[in-house]
Amino acid sequence: QVVAQYMQQAGLMERRFQDSLDEQRDKLQAKLAARKRHREELAKEAAVANELDHISKAQDPVKEADKAARGLVEASDAIEQIKEKTGADQAASQAVQQLHQQQVDEQADLETRQRQEDREAGKQLDQELE
Repeated sequence: QVVAQYMQQAGLMERRFQDSLDEQRDKLQAKLAARKRHREELAKEAAVANELDHISKAQDPVKEADKAARGLVEASDAIEQIKEKTGADQAASQAVQQLHQQQVDEQADLETRQRQEDREAGKQLDQELE
């Protein structure tokens, strides 16, 4: 009977240890996924900014060389105005970025809590079965 009790305690300790490992792995996976999504968003924003720079630079010679292409010049001016506005909105962009990071963190926390609740439900089921 003592051996059976010891084996039961050892099994319980093993499940707790495994649950702890699972919890740590879940947290790490949630954070890595959140960081990956954040990097993808930053890469998209950088690509858009790079494309705007490329278009703007391509339009600069048109301004001085060809007065007949007024439509292109107006488009270039509009792009420059957008760039200036985005530069002025850098603080807003940072606020959006912080909000995005907060949402990513909250999502990771929710995923972690859900997995923890699943593990606790499993523990309760194990206790009821014992």
